[in-house]
Amino acid sequence: MGNDGGSIPRRIEMVKEKPKEYKTENSALARKRATLCTMTNQRLAKHIAVCKLGNLYNKEAVVGHLLKKTMPKEFQYIRKLKDVKDVSLTESDKPGISHIFLCPVSGVELNGYNRFYANWNCGCVLSEKAINEIKVEDRCLSCNEEYSKGDLIDLNMTLEQKERLIVEMRLSTKTKKDKKKSKLESSKSVKAEDEEEKTSGNPKKRRANKDSLEMTKAILENGGNVLVKHQKQTEESRNIHEARTKQEDKLKEGKSDIYRSLIHDPSKQKNATADERFLAKSHHHGVR
Repeated sequence: MGNDGGSIPRRIEMVKEKPKEYKTENSALARKRATLCTMTNQRLAKHIAVCKLGNLYNKEAVVGHLLKKTMPKEFQYIRKLKDVKDVSLTESDKPGISHIFLCPVSGVELNGYNRFYANWNCGCVLSEKAINEIKVEDRCLSCNEEYSKGDLIDLNMTLEQKERLIVEMRLSTKTKKDKKKSKLESSKSVKAEDEEEKTSGNPKKRRANKDSLEMTKAILENGGNVLVKHQKQTEESRNIHEARTKQEDKLKEGKSDIYRSLIHDPSKQKNATADERFLAKSHHHGVR
């Protein structure tokens, strides 16, 4: 058939097939994700935390970067301690084995392949097998605390899932900032309205504000004529007062000390004797 001494070609030699897609993640990378800190690549210590992306961290490293403000660029979504959650991992008690974590309910190993979930509400870490087989609604299988389905954080997310979640987190943060800004602006406007109401409720302030507004409006409408008129009235009042003062001074001239003290000092009028009052009156009418 092949004209080469009886050799028969196979299909794989005649037809080109699409190459198989091999997983880039091997067992070493999977175990690294399950036993090492995602931020420092060090062994997971006693105090462990998880983020919304399902990455495990040594909490000490997270706190140190937050205090020093040296958070790596790929972990910029962690801005405060509330962005991570303390979790409790159950370590294997087999002799000679360390840093191997298990599901406390099913005993499944946390090796990077078996799917695990971290409960954001209580911090327990359970395998998918335990959650599916022992169906207890809204109760943690480890601590019996209430939780919702949205509290479960997948520890086996793919890179695409993590990137999508980062975008959602950024949008959520932006929305919260916008809401906070609008709330602050509305509170400022309400405060200004309250101040205006308080001012309007006070008669003196209301009258002062009204007079000020009317004066400003009149000046703008009449081109300053009202201000000139007001200045003239003030000057006339001052002249009248000065004229009265001069007239009183003239009346005082030529009068005795007794007359001036009695007429212009009411307190002495009460204590004056009859003779003193008679003398003052006679002096006033020109009697010497």
